[in-house]
Amino acid sequence: MKDDEEEDEDDANLQPDADRLEPLVGALSQRGEQ
Repeated sequence: MKDDEEEDEDDANLQPDADRLEPLVGALSQRGEQ
């Protein structure tokens, strides 16, 4: 059970990172297109 809880915490930590990276990736692809 503890392992499952740890995995859930990892997922919760990864999601905000993805939300933060999304705008950065968009800015980089726009810069690459120009």
